Amino acid sequence: EAAMRRFAFKVKFLPLTPDGMLRLYRQYFAAIKEPLVPEVASRLSGIHNICPGDIKAVWQRSRFLGNNLTHCNVVQELKKEVAFKRGANRGPMGF
Repeated sequence: EAAMRRFAFKVKFLPLTPDGMLRLYRQYFAAIKEPLVPEVASRLSGIHNICPGDIKAVWQRSRFLGNNLTHCNVVQELKKEVAFKRGANRGPMGF
């Protein structure tokens, strides 16, 4: 909160719609060789509050996995990313 006071303009990025999320997901993770099966797509659609930056952050981390990358791995990472954003892992701040 203290850091946010230092910015004159704040831009709010709203979460993606389920259709928009799947389209963006397919663009970022097109290199995964396995098909995106309906079960995994359903788990992906069940993750709420995903913004484009969340998908990009997971994509950037996933590039280090190379050929070991699967849709299941990506869905797990997206869940972690959204949980972090919600503050689930936040501890006390300050000096």
